[in-house]
Amino acid sequence: MRITSTKTFFILVSLLISVTSAGFAFESGTAADTVIKSTSNNAFLKEKVHYSADDSMLVDMVNQKAYLYGNAQVIYEDLKLNAGFIEIDFEDKLVRATGIKDSLGKDTQKPVFVQGEDKFTAGSITYNFDTKKGKIKDVITQQGEGYIHGSDIKKDTNNVYYVSHGKYTTCNLEHPHYYIGAKKIKVIPNDKIITGPADLYIADIPTPLAIPFGYFPNKKGRASGILLPTYGESANLGFFLRDGGFYFGANEFIDLALRGDIYSNGSFGAKANTNYRKRYRYNGGLNVSYSRIIQGDAELPNSIKRNDFFITWNHAQDIKAHPSSRFSASVNAGSSSFNKYNGNVTGDYLSNTFQSNIAYSKSFLGTPFNFSANARHSQNTITKKIDISLPELALSMNRIYPFKNNTISGHKWYDKVGISATANARNDINTYDSLLFKEQTLQEMRNGVRLNVPISTSLNVMKYFILTPSINFSSNIYFKTLSKYYDPIKKIALNDTIEGLRIANDYSTSVGLSTRLYGDYFFRTKHLKQIRHVATPTLSASYRPDFSESQYGYY
Repeated sequence: MRITSTKTFFILVSLLISVTSAGFAFESGTAADTVIKSTSNNAFLKEKVHYSADDSMLVDMVNQKAYLYGNAQVIYEDLKLNAGFIEIDFEDKLVRATGIKDSLGKDTQKPVFVQGEDKFTAGSITYNFDTKKGKIKDVITQQGEGYIHGSDIKKDTNNVYYVSHGKYTTCNLEHPHYYIGAKKIKVIPNDKIITGPADLYIADIPTPLAIPFGYFPNKKGRASGILLPTYGESANLGFFLRDGGFYFGANEFIDLALRGDIYSNGSFGAKANTNYRKRYRYNGGLNVSYSRIIQGDAELPNSIKRNDFFITWNHAQDIKAHPSSRFSASVNAGSSSFNKYNGNVTGDYLSNTFQSNIAYSKSFLGTPFNFSANARHSQNTITKKIDISLPELALSMNRIYPFKNNTISGHKWYDKVGISATANARNDINTYDSLLFKEQTLQEMRNGVRLNVPISTSLNVMKYFILTPSINFSSNIYFKTLSKYYDPIKKIALNDTIEGLRIANDYSTSVGLSTRLYGDYFFRTKHLKQIRHVATPTLSASYRPDFSESQYGYY
């Protein structure tokens, strides 16, 4: 019996429910004024059931069933079910849903089951209003960042889903290119996904990468679990799986991701990445990568095997953490050929220079002293040249007035005598990447210390002139010196490196005399009253000895 009138349908449903042992309460979406309530004290439904259908509704009085056709919908509590066809079984308290076929025989209006944050698209759905258990066939659902496909899914009263012959993938296609297949999958919403023995499939073909069980995070935010790899083909290295591994979400302050790459020609790679953060203190991230690349057939003697590595580290300190000290790091260093064989984006292939800098600075509160330390690195992947400054140290003293006496009234000429000082130490390495860790490279390091002390003052002379004498002392400390001499037998100039501490002093002095001349021109106009011209003539002289003379012994 097919019914197109909603009102008539309600009358028949009322008659049907009156003879059932357990009552339902229904409300039609097309007839809001007609509500059928249970008169039984054992009614199991706590809320009304809202339903609608675009095409028609059919009631089977004998079998106590109702059928909804065309964009049918049933809503109960937080459950919402949409499908081309829905069957309600009043006796067994079940609702069943399937899709319908169009004029071309194609499946349309597939069942969509929504409960809370869970959403399923399936071939068919069966749900019990009483026990709140369900069974879903040919399902596709999104869980976190992944998708689950299954031939059968059962739902228990705790909203836990049990998937039979399931697939887990991050591919959002109806027929995914790759997935982890398992006969049994357990899904705990907003918690985790657990599988039995599983295998990685690519294009529905199983790979040798089998696991005894699978564990995938299914929480919002940070959670530990397996990282699914991406797959593809490289012209030089063959088929590959990249970035598969495991993620450890330790806590809100630090995490760790371990990933690996594998290629069909035998090449492989490993990566470790960690991010850390402490609120109002610091944050940063460290990434270490290693790869072994095989060019050519690994079984042939002319194949080339390369071991490459790369390190990136970024660290930033919150400005409020330590007002008197700062630390930062930006490190990009590795083998010159790493990006050539491991770069996954265009920018990696085109980058031919790497630079790094680690910096620390400290101001000693209440004193004029400051300290800084730096480590710098520059690398060119084309020329293979590496320049390293490790370390660079600097200790400075801001300008002070040691002879100024604030307890005595008046000003003396020596009150304005100011002294500042700086001390710099540096160690440099200039070499090629293939020679970086050779003993010869360490022997050819260049290092030294430079001290500088400028002293100056200013004096008023004859009321209108300012005299500014200054003197500057500096000293260079070397741990190696270069001696050049001429070999009369070979008739060539030779160099000899001499180990030992040597000090080369330097000083210079200067004096300046200046004044200011003012010229004023007055106007009697309304808008322009005066023009002033200021001239500052200066006379200066300086002196520095010629330290190349033999008496100093520097050259």
